[in-house]
Order: sequence, then structure tokens, then C-alpha cells
Amino acid sequence: MKQLRACNSTIYEATRGEKTDVATFLKHNKDFHAIILEAAKSRRLASLLGSLIEQPVVWRTAQHYGREAFNRSYSEHEDLLAAFARRDGDWAEAVMAGHIRRAFHAYADAHGGLSSIDRGAA
Repeated sequence: MKQLRACNSTIYEATRGEKTDVATFLKHNKDFHAIILEAAKSRRLASLLGSLIEQPVVWRTAQHYGREAFNRSYSEHEDLLAAFARRDGDWAEAVMAGHIRRAFHAYADAHGGLSSIDRGAA
């Protein structure tokens, strides 16, 4: 838990300056998620996330983030830490599912991946 808090604290500092330190955000975001994967001790989960959330994909998406997106990522990590501290697996699962879905949509938005249906056209 201490390592996760340290990573997220560094993420917070990297996103609070006049200009976001994207490289520091990315390094500590990667470390944050790696610590969680290691604690989960699930090869299947590690394999799945490794193929879905590769660092180059995260890097390209983060280049399009504004201050609000960086703040949201930090806040979602804080929610996840709170769920871990309370040993509330359902809450942690919900936070992580939302975190991953938001990141997916941020990636799609940044790379023109929204279809006309996704934009509300029928």
C-alpha cells in the first residue's frame, strides 16, 4: 500500500505544475498498475492487461490529456486506494472497471475511434 501511495503522490506532483510532467506521470502510472498486477498474482490478468494496456498506447493517449484527465486519473487511483484500505473488493472492482473504461474512451477520442453511433447519431 505504501508503494501505491508513493506512486500516486508522485503522479499528483507531476500533474500540478504549470506544465504537466507527462514522462513522470507515465512512469509512476505504469508502476502503480504493475504493483496492483503483482499483488493480484494472476497470470491471466497480467497477460490480458499487458496486451490491452501496453505502455505505447497509454503514452500516445496521455499526450492528448488535458489537466482534467490527469486529475481524474489521480482521483481514480485515490478511490482505488480507499477501496483497498477498506478491503472492499466490490468497490475496488467498480473503480478499476470505470478507470479502464474511461481510459479506453480517452484513447478512442484521441485517435478518432468514435463511430457515428458512439457520437449519438442513429
